[in-house]
Amino acid sequence: MPPPLADLGVSNVTLLMDAVDPELVDTLYAWIRPGTRTLRPGEGAALLVDEQAVALAALVKAGIEVTVCVTVYPGINDTHVGDIAAAAKVLGASGIYVLPFVPAEDAAGPVPAADAATMDAARNAAAAYLPVLDASARDGLPVARRTGMGCGEPVAVTAGSGLPVPGGDRPYVAVASSDGFDVDEHLGHARQFLVYGPKAGPGDGPQNDPTVGPMVGPVELLGVRPAPPAGSGDARWEALAAVLSDCAYLLVSSAGQRPVEYLAGKGLRVIQTEDNIEGLVDVLYGGGKKGKNRGKGRTV
Repeated sequence: MPPPLADLGVSNVTLLMDAVDPELVDTLYAWIRPGTRTLRPGEGAALLVDEQAVALAALVKAGIEVTVCVTVYPGINDTHVGDIAAAAKVLGASGIYVLPFVPAEDAAGPVPAADAATMDAARNAAAAYLPVLDASARDGLPVARRTGMGCGEPVAVTAGSGLPVPGGDRPYVAVASSDGFDVDEHLGHARQFLVYGPKAGPGDGPQNDPTVGPMVGPVELLGVRPAPPAGSGDARWEALAAVLSDCAYLLVSSAGQRPVEYLAGKGLRVIQTEDNIEGLVDVLYGGGKKGKNRGKGRTV
């Protein structure tokens, strides 16, 4: 069993809490993942609310200072911020950050950006229960966007996003998926990877040998590759880099910072996203389509 956080020197934690009402949680999050299983709307909202409360209280009991971070979504939780602050105070939180929702530039959706009047009202409601902290003095706080995930924003894979099209000695895209339809697996939990790319032209090999000619044909699923056995340290990521040495991108639902950095150093860019595989792959190869955006999610 790993040592407690307090024993590791953790003195403060910021916990994202966008709602304490399960019905609002269902509105905000398209999926919730407790462990390795992704829950759809209606399945995990109450669980998320309960687990956040348990975690906050446990952290405070262990002597760790907890601040709460709320993203204000106009028309959804903007009038709920006071309730969040009240609940957090009871559980022992010491302060609250109240941040505005900012839509991604190319995102079309029903939620507008939070304006000044909405933010003033939300902060005043929170201040009745907890000190409202200055977000500008704190680096690393999330700015939630329609194509993001709140904490630790992933890359937005959209037409015109500027991501280079796979090619050269890395003509393929690898995907971590449990069902073959959506990117829905954590990098560390994936047992196999789906590999997509253009159909090879006559004589082309799997590595797209430049002496033979460019890849041609529509983009499709080319095969499945097993993930390396779980290992310790960087050995696992070294093995994964070898397995996917001809892939430009690896699409996963989430991943730790170390493997992301390590694989990037080997030429494999990890993109954290939650969406339809076909739409994402189409965009990465220069198409304009994109599967239905399932919105953001939370990991319990």
